[in-house]
Amino acid sequence: MEITEETDIPRYKAHIFMGLGDIDKKKGNLNKSLMNFNESIKIFEKLGDSDGVFLALVNVGEIHLKMGKFETAEEDYIKADGISNKLKGLKYKALSMMNFGELYRYKKDLNEALKKYEGAIEIFEKIEMPEDLAYCYNKMGNIYLKLNNKTEYFESIIKAYEIYMEIHLEKKALKIREKLKKVDKKVYKQQFPNY
Repeated sequence: MEITEETDIPRYKAHIFMGLGDIDKKKGNLNKSLMNFNESIKIFEKLGDSDGVFLALVNVGEIHLKMGKFETAEEDYIKADGISNKLKGLKYKALSMMNFGELYRYKKDLNEALKKYEGAIEIFEKIEMPEDLAYCYNKMGNIYLKLNNKTEYFESIIKAYEIYMEIHLEKKALKIREKLKKVDKKVYKQQFPNY
């Protein structure tokens, strides 16, 4: 592929905006983050970079969820889902399902959220995206806990824990372990006898 100033410099600029948006999102500067992701969308759209638009829209949707703007987040996810259908990759379909799982979880439609996470898990297992797979198992576990289904809760979060450990995301695994300890000390001791 030939590097050209016409496409590559704007593409790098769009990725910089996404990086800044990510930093601001982690810091809780949601309005600033939204601005950066929207800038990246404009550039990606001009370049015809559907993958970039999809990823930026997913982030915009996540920010809208955090702001409590569920209808706007849903619109963002519907747009991203439309792009995922055009891109035809399983990765995009799984990410789209995961995003709708998040939307339903925020809206407290827990059964629908579970369905979306389960669909995403099925695909993530096939295409080997372990971090997203663990994320979905963790979120499902938290939903099962809210639904008072401890058996499914334990099964889901232990899978998430094992995956995070396997891919060396120990901090995320530790958070799961600590929450399990608070939920049920007996099961915690069974699963983690050395801790």
